[in-house]
Amino acid sequence: MTVGLVGTIISCKSTFNATETMQVEENRNAIYQEIISNPVQFTNFIRKAQKNDEAKKIMMKDQMESGNMKMMMDKNPEMKEKMQ
Repeated sequence: MTVGLVGTIISCKSTFNATETMQVEENRNAIYQEIISNPVQFTNFIRKAQKNDEAKKIMMKDQMESGNMKMMMDKNPEMKEKMQ
């Protein structure tokens, strides 16, 4: 009986595939909502993004395209040059 129970537990082991999960819009939105709704998870996510060069470029571009950052950069071209 113990062997059967162990066999059942092992065979029920699920695997997680992040790429497959993120391909489903409903899953993706649920993950995003979970991250932004939890301050600790959100902080951890931002920290990881800040350590990734590609993610930093995307965040910087988004900031540059926002009205406030664009206005600040227009007032200070030297800063704009440094950030590009």
